[in-house]
Amino acid sequence: GELPVIRLRDGLTEDLLNNESTSYSKLIETAQRQFAPINVRVIYGDTTELYCGGEKITLPDSQLALYIWMLQRRKSNKVAVDFTDKIKKSTLADEFKKVYGKVSRESGHFDNTINEIDTDYFGAPRTRINNKLKNILGKPGAKPYLIESYGNKNAKQYDIAKALKPEHIIIEEPKTLFPLGEKDQFLNGKLV
Repeated sequence: GELPVIRLRDGLTEDLLNNESTSYSKLIETAQRQFAPINVRVIYGDTTELYCGGEKITLPDSQLALYIWMLQRRKSNKVAVDFTDKIKKSTLADEFKKVYGKVSRESGHFDNTINEIDTDYFGAPRTRINNKLKNILGKPGAKPYLIESYGNKNAKQYDIAKALKPEHIIIEEPKTLFPLGEKDQFLNGKLV
């Protein structure tokens, strides 16, 4: 009889495929990740942690802030980011600086250096973030978490992949931000 075969190779990361010591069970676990439910968790605390599909994603503060900013925009159902006019660039920079301040906690120097955000500033970090996600999650597994771009160079727009819906994103703020008495009721990103 014929046995159907499910091809899972595309869900494997290059480091696993090229590492001879990787076990078969680890390969299968990584390949199956592409079928896992989409979910993102951001945990603010002494350090800010990011988990995509249950995997911890470690990024430099500026890239982490940029990604979290895009996640917050998606969670709030805001439109894609575009850098078409000076007022919009300034507003976007202010939004981004707030997130960067929460992630870095040493953002004073950054507040003074960026007054507007644009395609040139955004492009290289976006590529590094996407490459890191692909490296950790595999190309198919990373697809719903990527920052995508649309349009031509003069009117380029950026947004998180459409598969990542607001309900897939959980952002946990530090418990110290809540009034006394409420912090024990904070569980899994929600006040209970």
